[in-house]
Amino acid sequence: MTATVTPSEYLLPDHQVLTLHAEVSEEDAANGIPKLQAAIEKLPCLTTEVSFAENNVTVTVTFVDEDATDSLLDQIVELIGDIFPACDDSQPVEFQDSRFGRLIFRDEYSWFEGSFELPETGDTVDLFLDSAPEAPNQASIDRAKQITDEWPQRRSTILARITDNLLDLYNKEWRKLDESDEGPLDAGRFSDRLSLCSLAIDSEQFVTLGFHADGMFTDHGVTATVSTEDEIDAWVD
Repeated sequence: MTATVTPSEYLLPDHQVLTLHAEVSEEDAANGIPKLQAAIEKLPCLTTEVSFAENNVTVTVTFVDEDATDSLLDQIVELIGDIFPACDDSQPVEFQDSRFGRLIFRDEYSWFEGSFELPETGDTVDLFLDSAPEAPNQASIDRAKQITDEWPQRRSTILARITDNLLDLYNKEWRKLDESDEGPLDAGRFSDRLSLCSLAIDSEQFVTLGFHADGMFTDHGVTATVSTEDEIDAWVD
């Protein structure tokens, strides 16, 4: 099953088009397409279309909210799997890494994902590696290992940049929304409330780190990036 998201060329500029293709038999298509069409029409989309050609069901929907892309994709994939069970018969591509363990390829996102524990904290960190389906990009695995190997040293530098960017913002604007508000925080108390929860490496070995923020920014987390030249930036999600 494959999926693409593109800006609409025939509707308003902020509209998006999500297209999915799933291979099914002609018999299954005849029985399942009416059910799929009816189910998809209940989703919050502007337009929906389901077609069949050359043993492929194609689903096309248009929508406005870019933040809804992942949710819509997951819902449509689930509907296709429920109506055409054979689409779910194939086993996911897996890769076993000596450091990070079991990594599974997610075709809809073109990445391998898994999780690991940080030795010094025991925190579980989700790992995402942009890659082709055959195996994770070795350069990306090496980059992820470099970041985790050097985490005790890198952590203080990254947290310092996050604090430089966001401490004043928290104290001046977000603190009043914090259920655990203890008054203005200093740098140490602010950084102590941040915990690493995700590590993503793209195809250029650009690093994106996600942090839980312990409610400092309500239900928002904090993202920090590390470029290939080790330049760091950070913001509230």
